[in-house]
Amino acid sequence: MLTAIAGGPKKDHIRDVVLLGFDVVGFRGDVCIGSRGGRVSKGLVYKLRRAIHCIAFS
Repeated sequence: MLTAIAGGPKKDHIRDVVLLGFDVVGFRGDVCIGSRGGRVSKGLVYKLRRAIHCIAFS
């Protein structure tokens, strides 16, 4: 069974999300330009992915 969380998690929540073991996480606002109503930024997605990877595999 997969577990998911969404609803406004921020980069500050990555450690908690990893420790709690969620399989899917919705980080829309932190990867959009300006706010969650903006375009998704490839660069912001890359930075978030690296941050998750560093925490999950440290």
